[in-house]
Order: sequence, then C-alpha cells, then structure tokens
Amino acid sequence: QVLNSQLYRKSRNYMERRRKIGSSETLIRTLELINELKGHSGCVNTLRWNSNGSLLVSGSDDTRINIYNPYNYQKLASIATGHTGNIFNAIFTHHEGDSKVATCAADGEVRIIDVQRGIGRLIARHRGMTHKLGSWGDSPNVILSCSE
Repeated sequence: QVLNSQLYRKSRNYMERRRKIGSSETLIRTLELINELKGHSGCVNTLRWNSNGSLLVSGSDDTRINIYNPYNYQKLASIATGHTGNIFNAIFTHHEGDSKVATCAADGEVRIIDVQRGIGRLIARHRGMTHKLGSWGDSPNVILSCSE
C-alpha cells in the first residue's frame, strides 16, 4: 500500500513537471550536449553563475567546489571546503570580485571560501542539513541560508 502510494505520488509529480514544460518540448529536443565540465568525484548538486556570466561554480558530494571558465571548458580551481557532508548549494558573494564563494552542506554548515587562497571558514552552523543560500540585495555581508 505504501509503495503504491509513493509510486503514485512520483508519477503524478513527473506528469505535473512534464505538463509545465510541455509547451517547450520542441525547444528541449533541439538541445544537445556540447561538452562536459570534468573535475568532481561525486554527484554535482549545484551550479551557479557569477554576476557577469563569465565563471561557473559547482558543488558536489565530494565536498569540493570547482570554478570553471565554461566557455573554454577550463577548470580554474578545485578547492576543499572543509565540509564533512555533501555540498548542496554554492554562490558567488556580491562585491568580492568573484574571489569568495558561500557554500552550504549536509553537515549543516555555511562556509565562505576564499577562492584566491583556497581556504574556507565557518560562518554559521544549523542543527539540520542546510540546503539553500541566497544574498540580500546588494549587501556584501549578508548570506541567507535555509535548513531542515
């Protein structure tokens, strides 16, 4: 009974998502894989552009962040974050010249990573897993985080 209920919910959610993007199915069919950005040894959970679209940060189950130039497919940095759980979100911080990235992970921690120096520091700890990060307008010193 429980399994049937879970399968029904999953199939219903799939159909709802398919209906929402159904109008752009023609567009989706025209997409193709051009290249892969390699560098993580675990599942990639987050990708985020910097403010001008010249860099991409990724976060993974391997607890590292990678910084890429996505236009020439070059990995510019791979940094150990200090997290002990899967990284769920990573964002470039405002007004830092793309030199700092905020991360959150399954360990409940929020960290700021100095990309130039390759080191991170803990700025907050939640009781449960931390899933999402955001910024507060143009404020360079405010990072919002959501946890369980």
